Amino acid sequence: MNNFLGQEVTDPTDFGDDKLSKLDASLRCPICKEFLDGPVNLNCGHSFCSLCIRGSLQAKTECPCCRSHALESHLKKNLALEESVISWKAARPVVLAAMTRPSSPPAAAADDERPTKKRRLNTTPSGSGSSKRSSFASTGNGNADTPIELASSPPPHDDSSPAPSPGDLVVCPACSKRVQLKRLNEHLDRNCKDTPVPRLEPGKGLGNFFTRPSESNPPSSSSSTASKSKAKPREPIAKFSYDAMKVHHIKAALAKYDLPQTGAREALVVRLQHWVEIYNANLDRREALQHSDASLRAELKRWEDAQAHLLAKGKTEVPEDIGAYEDAHKADFADLVKKARANSLKAKAQSQQQPNTPAISKTASQSQTAVSPLRRIDEDVIVVD
Repeated sequence: MNNFLGQEVTDPTDFGDDKLSKLDASLRCPICKEFLDGPVNLNCGHSFCSLCIRGSLQAKTECPCCRSHALESHLKKNLALEESVISWKAARPVVLAAMTRPSSPPAAAADDERPTKKRRLNTTPSGSGSSKRSSFASTGNGNADTPIELASSPPPHDDSSPAPSPGDLVVCPACSKRVQLKRLNEHLDRNCKDTPVPRLEPGKGLGNFFTRPSESNPPSSSSSTASKSKAKPREPIAKFSYDAMKVHHIKAALAKYDLPQTGAREALVVRLQHWVEIYNANLDRREALQHSDASLRAELKRWEDAQAHLLAKGKTEVPEDIGAYEDAHKADFADLVKKARANSLKAKAQSQQQPNTPAISKTASQSQTAVSPLRRIDEDVIVVD
């Protein structure tokens, strides 16, 4: 309970801005009002948490938002929406902190008084034949120009220098890597990717092609471990026809997923039904966020404990020692008796204030006798003096 109270509860109203509140609300499930967990879409376009909408469709086959017909087979997971929810949950505290942070003071007025500068490039030839670019910064009044040297172009190729030999290293014009001159064309043909010549592993040559598998080298332990680590992807569980299943069939399905097999038939059906819901909803998450089977079993156990607590809370507790219970609540019982007697006296007083109802009934019976002349002889007639 303390852990639950210590959790931070988020709400779209945390943002004063209406636009951010709408953005926050659009990434929440309409059923549980929390951020979408494994979001899925229906044919109508509405999005929900996978577990929330699966439980809702078990009760009623319609969209909770627009009431259009919907089935569990219509669910489509939305990976882009899930990525948006993850990004927004990470950026949400940053946005809230930026909104509550005090605004920075205005910039100093001295920055506005800086004179504007203009740049112009001027190329002046040098005596050595290389060209240098210089820029002149002129003030607003144009009184002085100060040359600033930016860069100089590389010296031109000297034709008198000796040609490089095939073994010398040259710069590739595409990737600027240094490669041998004799391998430059091959380097460019491979799109600047140097692929070394693969070496043949022992036992993989052409001479070992006709040898028996037992004679060849056994697979290394690393390759076998890698193949075992690549587990088969999990597939969703198909829905069961619970009405047609017998108890031993239900227990066999529970044993397949290492679930408890105790309880009455109704409890077994509810357990298996909720397991199918949380298992299939877990597959609607991206693979990096999916929970393990052990974690799902623990979640099922917590859900069953919560359901049992709610059922026990709704039942009326019968005290073991009735005499001690009466003595402990004697004052409450006396107060209830006092209120009941007061209500009884009040009802009697109201009945005495009403008009005499027997006289009215007497007049009505006499009028009925006068109006209906045809009466059976054997009917009883009551005469009131």
